[in-house]
Amino acid sequence: MKILAHNKYALYSYELLDKYEAGIILLGWEVKSIKAGHISLKESYVTIKSGKLYIVASHVSAWPGVQLTTLDLNRDRELILHKNELIKIQNALHI
Repeated sequence: MKILAHNKYALYSYELLDKYEAGIILLGWEVKSIKAGHISLKESYVTIKSGKLYIVASHVSAWPGVQLTTLDLNRDRELILHKNELIKIQNALHI
């Protein structure tokens, strides 16, 4: 599978201890825009809210023809992980 986005700044500035592969819940136009390369992960981060994992502050540019009046280009997007991986992350953060 082709990697569509990298956060090179995070790889340079931080030491990665674990790597996870996660799915992401997107709207239809976001899928098209990301496949075209219109995503920015600069200054984005992952957080846990009410037991779910979210990517915060990632920017997906609007796909041409989409109504921008109701869209939030920097919205929080839910990430999908296996339950045991999410529990492992939660336990590591509470130590």
